[in-house]
Amino acid sequence: MKTKMKNEKKEALGIKEFVYKRKKKGLYTLVFVAGLPGSGKSYSCIRLGEIITKMLTGENKFKHHNVFDNFVNLVQFVKGANPNEVNVGVIEEASVLFPSRRAMARENVDVNRVLDTARKKQVVLLANAPLWPSIDSHMRSLGNFYLETLAINKRDNKVIAKPLILQTNPRSGKTYYHRPTVNGREVHRTWIGKPDEAIIEKYEDRKNKFLDKIYEKAIYRKQKKNKELQKEMEKLRNQEKGIHNELTEKQKEVLELWRRGITKQKEVAKRAEVTQSSISRRYKLMRKKGYYPQDYE
Repeated sequence: MKTKMKNEKKEALGIKEFVYKRKKKGLYTLVFVAGLPGSGKSYSCIRLGEIITKMLTGENKFKHHNVFDNFVNLVQFVKGANPNEVNVGVIEEASVLFPSRRAMARENVDVNRVLDTARKKQVVLLANAPLWPSIDSHMRSLGNFYLETLAINKRDNKVIAKPLILQTNPRSGKTYYHRPTVNGREVHRTWIGKPDEAIIEKYEDRKNKFLDKIYEKAIYRKQKKNKELQKEMEKLRNQEKGIHNELTEKQKEVLELWRRGITKQKEVAKRAEVTQSSISRRYKLMRKKGYYPQDYE
């Protein structure tokens, strides 16, 4: 029993101590968890949510609805957070919601304001992504802790990870990495256990429903694209058959000149005894009805 208790105390070593100190100082914490697919980053975030709430309140108050996969839910969470309570949330796939390749996108600009509110409300946020550089650079610069998931120990149901404290120089914008220390010793590696089964079940159910929505959207887009393609093909077939919208007498006059090989606007205007601008307008109207000069050249 003593060995088990000792091992439990070592879980999330370096991370929980860091969050605890910041919370006691009235500060918020933004933790980034990065790792390749299958390295356990999502489950690690959920488990850290459980550990942090239990550490700060004495019981696990982390729920499945504290995991956000869209910007609106994140804003609602931060907006409703009470600074006198413990508020821990997980941003799922931060690189998709706030990608580095769209640094000036509306969500990327707005999230900085959201994080400013999160600081005032002492919120603890855990954001995961497959690759650290894929997250918006401004958002990364506001982070406090970085956890890189390395591998899953399937025998013990543990995720092995590398913990690092983030420190950004406000003048240069460069981020520095430091190993956390516990009892005067540097922490090079830490481990995260498996989250509560009930939370995992609800989390996976949400993911499945999300995939169902993506599938429905993909089918809808495909059907819409097929309809547009069929419409274009029908239009081309009608043009080949010579089925065009009816032309006015003036437009028929231009068409007749086309058929005789006279297609330049200046020459057509001279033959029709009208201004060149008038012929230009007729050209535009005829093109809308499916007639093109090259068809008769």
